[in-house]
Amino acid sequence: MIVTRIATVLLAIVVAVIALVWQFPARGLLLVLPSTALSSPLHRVHAIEGRLWRGAMSLSVAALPTLQRIEWQCELAPLSASIDCALSGSLNGTVTLRPFAGVAVAQKLDFVSALDYRANSNVAVTSESLSVQIDTATLSRTRLELKGSAIAKDWVVASPALVPPRASLGEVFVECLPDTANAASNCTVKNRASATRIDGNIELTLNRVRGALEIASPGAAPLKFGF
Repeated sequence: MIVTRIATVLLAIVVAVIALVWQFPARGLLLVLPSTALSSPLHRVHAIEGRLWRGAMSLSVAALPTLQRIEWQCELAPLSASIDCALSGSLNGTVTLRPFAGVAVAQKLDFVSALDYRANSNVAVTSESLSVQIDTATLSRTRLELKGSAIAKDWVVASPALVPPRASLGEVFVECLPDTANAASNCTVKNRASATRIDGNIELTLNRVRGALEIASPGAAPLKFGF
């Protein structure tokens, strides 16, 4: 009898806690997320609204000319001790959070936007349509691994070092594969349907993005730059 009462009380407490968390305002994430998750040289979160389990976020991302809005709807998966979330808005796909393992796994992420990137005062890159598809991505405290690709159509690069100073690169392809040994991902950059060639490599880790690109126009010296 006593055991039954204790179990009933514990169950009531668990239900109350779940109900409280379920209704917790999404903006409460501002109190628990590290500052690097809210703002970095590559992005900035402007607003979070809704509830923890069903909310939305507005953010700006470097090289993207418009404000991005990402919506999420999540539910508990008790058997796997995880939280499954469906994303919509600017970014579509699914994300599984495993709090006890400190791991987030994303699958089938799709994103489309225009591109306006300024590498420095001498190089500007624009594209009318950047389409990103990520098959899988794993994020933890120590690693970032992703497998996916991106296609930028009508890619245009401008630089005083180019001859001519403005060149169309046609379609530019980026393909990324995980590098498990180094807890990173390596991406290759190439293009087609253009007399001007671009080749490069990009390395993505949890704390940095670095790479090197080479752009070569017919009859001109290649333009090389790193970041």
